[in-house]
Amino acid sequence: MARALANNPSILLCDEATSALDPETTRSILELLKDLSHKLNLTIVLITHSMDVIRTICDEVSVIEAGQIVEQGPVAEVFLHPEHSTTKKLLSESGVDSEAWKLLQDSFKGRVLRITYKGNDAAKPVIARIGTKLQIELNILQGTVGTIGELSFGQLVVSVDCDDQKYATLQQFLRDENVDFEELA
Repeated sequence: MARALANNPSILLCDEATSALDPETTRSILELLKDLSHKLNLTIVLITHSMDVIRTICDEVSVIEAGQIVEQGPVAEVFLHPEHSTTKKLLSESGVDSEAWKLLQDSFKGRVLRITYKGNDAAKPVIARIGTKLQIELNILQGTVGTIGELSFGQLVVSVDCDDQKYATLQQFLRDENVDFEELA
C-alpha cells in the first residue's frame, strides 16, 4: 500500500483488500483506508464481495453482474432499498437483507410492508404508536438494526391486515413520521 501511495495518487484501487483476513485485521485495514481517504483527500475504489466491508467504509456502491452495472447509489439507499435481484441476493447471502419472512407467508394474511427507520428516527416508538393511536395491529415478521457507515437504521418486515381506509391512514402516518415503507406483498 505504501508503494501505491508514494506518487500521491488521487485514486487508490483496492481489489479484495480484506479477503482472507481475520476480523481484527480486516477492521484495522478498513480503519486505515478510511483514515487515508480523509487525510489525503483520496478516492478509494474498493472491489469486494463482502457486504460488511461496503457497509463499514463505503459512501457509494455499484453492483456489477456479467460486466454490467446493475445498481448503484449511496450505500444506505442501495442496502435499505435494493432493486436488482443480484443486489438482493448479495445482501441476503450476507445476512444484511434476508427474506426469511417468506417462509411464513401462508401463516398470515393482509399486506406485507418493509418499514425503514434512519438516523435519529431509528429510536422512535412508531410501531407502538401505530397500535395505540391508529388501533392497527402489526405482526413483526422480521427485523434488523445496525449501521451503514455513520447512519443508524432499523428495518422491519411487518404484516398488516386492515381495510383500505385504515391502510391509507397507516401510510399517511408513516409519511408524517418520516419512516420509509414499501409494500412487499
